[in-house]
Amino acid sequence: MSVGMEWRRERVRLGTGTSPVSLAAEEERLRGFVELAEWVTPALSLRGGVGLERWPARGRVGSVSVGMTWLGMEDDVRLSTSADHWRGGGEPFTRGSVALRLRRSLVGPVDGRISAGATAVSASAPAMVWPGAGTGRVRDPLLRGHPLEEDGAIAGPAFGRRLAYATGELRLSRRLGPLRYGGAVFVDLAKAWERSAQGAVEQVPESPLLVDPGIGLFLDTGDRELRLDLARGESRWVLTAGVRAPS
Repeated sequence: MSVGMEWRRERVRLGTGTSPVSLAAEEERLRGFVELAEWVTPALSLRGGVGLERWPARGRVGSVSVGMTWLGMEDDVRLSTSADHWRGGGEPFTRGSVALRLRRSLVGPVDGRISAGATAVSASAPAMVWPGAGTGRVRDPLLRGHPLEEDGAIAGPAFGRRLAYATGELRLSRRLGPLRYGGAVFVDLAKAWERSAQGAVEQVPESPLLVDPGIGLFLDTGDRELRLDLARGESRWVLTAGVRAPS
């Protein structure tokens, strides 16, 4: 069981179709939650939780969440699903997601990894719970050639009420005691739909299929992975450094 509190504030800039003018909005929430997760079998984990939140624009909101994780092929396959529902302070809203990760040794020190997933929220969901893909700073899905945050606001093209994403990676790794280090080549893909603010006069079109190839270095400590990645977006190279959970 875990009990916690979380405070977040985000500034979102949503384009308005063909107009160069964009709609900027700031959202904030304070959240307290209780969550219980249990491995019911060695391969299946179930999760559930409840929360009480305060949104300045909505007042008090209650939330409930459920999730499942299944492992197969000695943890080389991981399938995760989750669903969240919020009610109170206006129209209720929902978010659902599914994610799949495959990992396999290929030749010698080379292994391949594929991850893919999709997330969708209901039409009334605030932008703070919309999915997005970028460098991993403000949303988890990766699209490393397209930073999701620009000038302190979430404004990337892979941001909307619906998102599909995938990453393929080849790694060459070596061991140094308990550590694993090496290099990788990768390609990130993402596509977003329903990118307009609710009630907007002009509708922002869905994004094209965004494809970002790149190379990277990593240091895996077991529970954390330090990354340095260089990825190519549509018109520029983007260098990012960060710490993430091992893939």
